[in-house]
Amino acid sequence: MAVTDVAEPFEMSLAAISKHLRVLTNARLIQQERRGRVTWCKLDPDAMQEAWTWMQGFGQFDHLDLDGLEAYIERTLQSE
Repeated sequence: MAVTDVAEPFEMSLAAISKHLRVLTNARLIQQERRGRVTWCKLDPDAMQEAWTWMQGFGQFDHLDLDGLEAYIERTLQSE
């Protein structure tokens, strides 16, 4: 998704969204790629699995459906 598409549903400035995305990028949970004027974001499913495994140690998180997340991302990318 383009950063502007990620930001759309949130009542935050684009600068604030960019800061949050930078944190996720630094944590290697997402990847960002600049193409022309647009910055594109992509979830890293392997990193998300590692994060989910780590969070399970706290015992307070429900199961994360990574297959469903991947299918949603693929559908979203195909509709662009």
